[in-house]
Amino acid sequence: MYFVKIFDWLENHIKLIKLISIPLILLLITLISLIVHLTEGHWLHLMYIPVILGGIIYGFWGGLISGVTGSIAISPLIHSHTDAQGLKAVTDWIEHAGSFSFIGLFIGIFAGNARRYMLRTKWEAVHDKPTGLPNRLSLEKEVEELLDTKDPDKHHYTIIAIIKNSRELESAFGPEVVNSMIGQLAGRLSTVLKESIKVYRTHFDQIGILVKNCNQNKIEELLKKLESRFYDAFEFEDIRLHGDIFMGIFKFDQINNISSYYLQKASSAAVKAIKSNKRYFIMTMSEALQTSAENLKLMGDVKEALDKEQIYFHFQPKINLSTGKLHGFEALMRWDHPVYGYIPPAKFIPRAEESTLIHRLTFYTIDKGLAQLLKWNDKGIKDIRLAVNISTQNLADPDFTKKVIHLLDLYGIDGKYLELEITENSFMGDIDKEIPALKSLSDAGIILSIDDFGTGYSSLLYLKQLPVSAVKIDQAFVKYLPEDNDSVHIVREAIRLAHILDMEVVAEGVETRESLEFLKQEKCDLAQGYYICHPLPVAEIEEIYNKNKGKFVE
Repeated sequence: MYFVKIFDWLENHIKLIKLISIPLILLLITLISLIVHLTEGHWLHLMYIPVILGGIIYGFWGGLISGVTGSIAISPLIHSHTDAQGLKAVTDWIEHAGSFSFIGLFIGIFAGNARRYMLRTKWEAVHDKPTGLPNRLSLEKEVEELLDTKDPDKHHYTIIAIIKNSRELESAFGPEVVNSMIGQLAGRLSTVLKESIKVYRTHFDQIGILVKNCNQNKIEELLKKLESRFYDAFEFEDIRLHGDIFMGIFKFDQINNISSYYLQKASSAAVKAIKSNKRYFIMTMSEALQTSAENLKLMGDVKEALDKEQIYFHFQPKINLSTGKLHGFEALMRWDHPVYGYIPPAKFIPRAEESTLIHRLTFYTIDKGLAQLLKWNDKGIKDIRLAVNISTQNLADPDFTKKVIHLLDLYGIDGKYLELEITENSFMGDIDKEIPALKSLSDAGIILSIDDFGTGYSSLLYLKQLPVSAVKIDQAFVKYLPEDNDSVHIVREAIRLAHILDMEVVAEGVETRESLEFLKQEKCDLAQGYYICHPLPVAEIEEIYNKNKGKFVE
């Protein structure tokens, strides 16, 4: 760290150092020549000091010239202070001259290479290698250097632009296509920005911009200009490609947080833009603070709800399509807040996934679900599987498998009766790191399934590598069967591919008899949805089960 700081200081003052060093090196050569003369040649090796100094400061040529200059300076001294005469004196001088020149040359080459290496390393630390653009660290450093705005009508803005369909493009053409698109997009946006405003690559599929001291009218005008450059097609290997690009903008006046905070808020704004299907979304500091406060309060309430067991479950049946009989249940979380009333899982689970609280929620669900499974087993509802949704945050926990197995042992339930569903989009981000955790769960006999199959960008290669036993086709494709031709083709192909990979297929979102019959015809294995049964409390589920002798559809 200190070495880097010293190097940075030297690089920042290199011109001055080079200017001062010329007379300094000449002075050293003169002084050392005088010392050699006064000591009758005994301190000749001191001449290496200016030679080495010349090589370090000026590189190849500096070292060579310093060596030659030093050699010339000592030439008459060798003749006057040695017994050698004639050819022998010349030979001695050549020997010393060669030694000085070689050392100067060597030091110059070494110092030059070291300097180039340090400059390259320094450049790579703040730049993206594939595109040459400054990176996220570089943008964070620029944000750190910002001063609070003085004019109340002017603000700072961090802008993050995201290529939404990057995963789809990557799976089709490889990572090079995203690198190319990022480079092209940066070039386009640079044409509408001032020269002083840089474009940064902040993530694999994101670029960042920092706009300083800008009023509202000008930023709106700039955003429209930036947006206008989104619609042009991208070129990649003579192919024209479309990029779905959205922007998030964070507006602020003061620097009272770490620099990454201002980029993270712009990223959050970009996610809001995607969800609302708007090309850009501006988030203010007050909105960010309000959202953060709401999140903190809600997470505190979730923790209290878990402590007081206020969170409960409804269960939705999964049926075997060939028999119509019950195959298992999916445990679905419900929360009646004492103040706000019913809070849907979609509101608090994603926020819990951003904290360690997701671990408590997951194990709470597995614990309560297995306890209910044991109760059903005692009531004669046997050989059914419990499905629980888990997060990739859970898979990152090195003790996750151990804890799940502990719960299975606690209730005396075999692993084959527990199914863990992982959303396709959520775990395809860093799948190589998650495969070991998935394999350890599979080795314990636990069933693993991909939820919302068809909505992400998983490749068949990864599906083959994963220890997954089932895929659940997303309800977006099932809901309009068999009228929607696109859905028909997608579902049919998904069933065929899953069966080729020896996987069980579950269709969720079955809402009509026609959808059910189509799925049976296509040899889909399992189904769930409102047509079969809504998610219901335990008592109502048991009543339907007993009334129909375990059969939910004919």
